Amino acid sequence: MKASEIKMLRDRWSDPKTCSNAIAFIHGKGDAPFTRTAEQNEDLRGLPVSAMLREASLEYVDMSAATLEGFGQFIECSLRQCKLVKGSFTTNLGNAFYTCDFSTATLAGAMVRGSFTECDFTKSNLTGCMGVQCRFVRCRFHQTNFRKATLIQCLFENCSFEQCKFGNGSLASSRFIDSKIAPETLGNTLMENAVFE
Repeated sequence: MKASEIKMLRDRWSDPKTCSNAIAFIHGKGDAPFTRTAEQNEDLRGLPVSAMLREASLEYVDMSAATLEGFGQFIECSLRQCKLVKGSFTTNLGNAFYTCDFSTATLAGAMVRGSFTECDFTKSNLTGCMGVQCRFVRCRFHQTNFRKATLIQCLFENCSFEQCKFGNGSLASSRFIDSKIAPETLGNTLMENAVFE
């Protein structure tokens, strides 16, 4: 997705009423403000979320290039089959994500909570991301930036790690089941009490 396309997607939210309609839709009230994408996902691409999304349940929604701004955050939400490509989610992100695409998304400094199942984090930026007791099951981490990330007491089960960047972070007390990380890529990441099975 090119910068010009991202700008175009974000510019269509300049009317506050359009944003309000989208937030209402997310909370199950009303229709989405735009027609569906070619992939038949609800189209919330580029949406700037500045309010808390609490206990929302979304399926087949495209939030590519969306942003969490100010008080914008996912609290106790459930997302299934959603696209979050090139999004900027740097606040709170929880609670359950199933088959979601976070590829090339920015989660730098985000507080992640809950579970991520069959999610794709290819080329995502998780720099300074924090999480405790999160579950990552069958997730793909390819060329993912984990520098300064603190993910402690987390479970990584059947996850793939390829060409990831680590360093100055912590994976202490985390458990890795059938989830191999090349030791030479870990750098000075704290691995105290981490278990690989």
